[in-house]
Amino acid sequence: MRISFFFYALLTFIFLYLVVAKMKDSCSFFGISLQFWKRSSIRCSESALPKIVLTGFSVGNNVDGGYSFPVTIGNQTFQMLLDTGSPDLWVPSVNCTSKSCKKHKQFDEKISQNFINTEKKYSLLFNQKASFVNVTGAFENVEIGGIIAEKQQFGCAFLETDDFYNAPFDGILGLSLDKLSTQHIPTVFSTMVKQNKVEEPIFSIYLSRARDSGDKGALTLGGVDKEKFSGDIVNNKVIGESGFWVINLEGLSVDGKKIELDEVGNETKLEGKNELKKQRKSIIDTGTSLLKILYEDAEKIHANIGGFLVDFQGGGFAIPCNTTSVVSLQFNNIHYSIDPKDLIISNISSVYPGFCFSGIQGIRNQVSSVDGMGIWLIGDVFLKNVYSVFNTKEKTVGFAPSIHNHCKEVNKILFFNIELINVYFFCFLIRIVFF
Repeated sequence: MRISFFFYALLTFIFLYLVVAKMKDSCSFFGISLQFWKRSSIRCSESALPKIVLTGFSVGNNVDGGYSFPVTIGNQTFQMLLDTGSPDLWVPSVNCTSKSCKKHKQFDEKISQNFINTEKKYSLLFNQKASFVNVTGAFENVEIGGIIAEKQQFGCAFLETDDFYNAPFDGILGLSLDKLSTQHIPTVFSTMVKQNKVEEPIFSIYLSRARDSGDKGALTLGGVDKEKFSGDIVNNKVIGESGFWVINLEGLSVDGKKIELDEVGNETKLEGKNELKKQRKSIIDTGTSLLKILYEDAEKIHANIGGFLVDFQGGGFAIPCNTTSVVSLQFNNIHYSIDPKDLIISNISSVYPGFCFSGIQGIRNQVSSVDGMGIWLIGDVFLKNVYSVFNTKEKTVGFAPSIHNHCKEVNKILFFNIELINVYFFCFLIRIVFF
């Protein structure tokens, strides 16, 4: 009896030691996440950096359409679209009578504490100039995740096009580089950097998926969230001076097979640089839900995943709803794969049985005005698969494979892996044999 007691006491000690040691490193045990109940919720250890929760919104049945988050201007809080493809911050004003404005929360300058009206009016264009808002410039303190950009300039919209009527956000917060601003206004993050409000001149983004219940996206200001990615972050130098986060796409493949891209580019500007003619300028844009690429490139990709053109004018393609094809993009000699489910946008089986609308859209004549190189808009279809890091000082965009559903919240449950049972079973066998 005494031997049995000490035997189990020793096993318990060893087991608890291993659990604590393993948890210390990775919030997991034997490869599966362990979550611990604390005040009705379970979460991984928190970083000192502020993490702003990104709320994904859908454009269909569990189809990700974009990401928004709370931003406080003065003493009024709005739900804002996260957009790395634009520089400006704007919200609807109470002075706006457009139906798009009236459907959303409107900024009231009369109750704003530090509001300054510049009286300057200007227009902001979106969606390849198909949508716009007319705004009046103003200054006010802007707070995101507890960090305040003091006297930040922003736009109070007094006119919005109808495109924004059904938008699941009130306004847009741009996180491009400052150079993109036609009004020469620094972005909110740029102001935070200049005012030494963040640890480093970087912000990082993790995008969740609508189908992953309980998983939330995150914006981290001034650093990275190491729980959201695996491996190393590999940086890509921003090319050009447009103000967009533009990096070179070096190549792509489908199911490991390299897809040869056609040469595109200005013969004079790219003389002696034939390798660039097969590369693409890629704008990293969280405000775009799809991959909007050269039409010729889209044709080649869909030819390799069983897709076909269904919308000639819009460049829309159909792909099998049960596709398992893996499309990979190459940046800085690293291949990043897109989950096949992220390629599915909407079901069109009523017209094309078994087929869904593709998340890769073909755009005709989408080339750079500088050198004629082909341009890709890299939206959320790809960005959900990587952890993205934007450095405003070094002007780089870094990627690492993202980790989804890592130690996500659950309620009052402690999960154990099957290997745990194997350990006890093994110990039980030892006792039978030796004791």
